[in-house]
Amino acid sequence: MINKQDIEKVHRFFSPEHLAGQDFRVDETALLVVDIQRFFCDPGMGFKFASRKSVDAAKKIQSIVPAFRKAGVKIYPIRSILSAQFSDFARQGGESFYIFDPARDEKTRWKQKGSAFDDTQLYATLVKDGMKNLLVCGVYLGACVYATARHATEFKNSSKPIFNVAVLPDLSACMKTEHTDKYEMAKAEHMLAIAKVPLLSSSAVLKVLNP
Repeated sequence: MINKQDIEKVHRFFSPEHLAGQDFRVDETALLVVDIQRFFCDPGMGFKFASRKSVDAAKKIQSIVPAFRKAGVKIYPIRSILSAQFSDFARQGGESFYIFDPARDEKTRWKQKGSAFDDTQLYATLVKDGMKNLLVCGVYLGACVYATARHATEFKNSSKPIFNVAVLPDLSACMKTEHTDKYEMAKAEHMLAIAKVPLLSSSAVLKVLNP
C-alpha cells in the first residue's frame, strides 16, 4: 500500500520548484543503479560488507526496473573496477552484475572511486542525454550511493543545480557492520538529509509516473 505522504514527496520532487521553473518530463529522468555486482552483493564471495540485504536489493531492482523502463525512465548501470587487493575476486567474477540484468542498450559505466562521477564521463553523458532528474539506488547506501547522489547535487549552472537528485532507499542496501541494519540505515539517511537529498519510495515514483 502506497501512502499519501510518499506520493506527495514524489510530486514535490518533480515540481517546477525543483526543476528551475520547468515542467517535469519523464524522458529527462534517469535511474542510476550503483554497484549491483557479485563482489558487493553476494555473501558467498566473502566480502565482509555483503549480506542478505544486498541480495534483496539486487532482487528488488531486477524485479522493478522493467516498470521504470516502461514508464520512460532511462537506466544507467554503474559498476566498480575492483582494486588490486581484490584482484582474486575480480578473476572469480566479482565485477559482474549480480541478479540485476541490464538491457543490451543500457551501457555500463565503470568507476574506480566512491562517486560514480569521480574521474568518469558520467556527468557529460547525462548532460548530453538531456537528463535532469536523477534517481539513485544500489549498494551501499551510506557509501557509493550516498557519494554519487551528493556529488550530483554539486554540479551548478549560475548557482542553480544541474540535476534534481533523489535516492531510492527501498532499492538500496547498507553495509553489514557490527551495528544493526536499522542503525546503518538511519546513519545513511542522516548523511543524505545533510546533503539535502530527498528519499523517495520507488513504488510511489512509479505510481506518479504511471497514474
